[in-house]
Amino acid sequence: MTILIYTIVALYFITCAIILKGNKPSLKEVCLIGIISAMALILRCIRVPLPTGSSIALLGVLPTMLLGIVYSPQLGIISGLITAMLSIVLVPGYAPVHPLQIFVEHFPALSVLGFVGIFDCSKKYKMVLGSFISIALNVLFHTVSGVLFFSQYAPSGMGAWTYSITYNLSSHGVEGIIAIFILTILPIKYLKKTLGGNTNVIRENFSR
Repeated sequence: MTILIYTIVALYFITCAIILKGNKPSLKEVCLIGIISAMALILRCIRVPLPTGSSIALLGVLPTMLLGIVYSPQLGIISGLITAMLSIVLVPGYAPVHPLQIFVEHFPALSVLGFVGIFDCSKKYKMVLGSFISIALNVLFHTVSGVLFFSQYAPSGMGAWTYSITYNLSSHGVEGIIAIFILTILPIKYLKKTLGGNTNVIRENFSR
């Protein structure tokens, strides 16, 4: 099972490399990535504790998702990777307990938020679908990490998977659902027009 998990993670990073291949952000895009990463980092530092022992970040996933929708998935992925690197150093409690946790949880869980823009988000239902897929993968990476690196904290009689799923759904899952709801009420079309975003970049690259 462990080998399978690491194989899937490796395939994820290969997919990201293919998507980002040849992508050279402009100065404006670099500035945008920096602003979004800073916003995500600040929000990730503000947490609401839960009775389960977990906590909910104050919508730390929202800036990266918004960048992936409004501008492009590539910028969302890059921003997620940068946010992950900075979170390891700056966000309390986010330091890895094992070096491999960085590659199983930290990098993929935050960069996958950029995938929210893989569909043509001109229709709200497509944006919501992309958001649910992105959040589901985010929770999955956190859950797998919980099984691999935190199973010793599972209560007696509770399996590692049950414990990790319960823990992460009550924290990252809830945060993701709230973020999706907020995305549905934001003026996405106006933001796209203002920033000159393009959410079809991935499909354009693959169709060449």
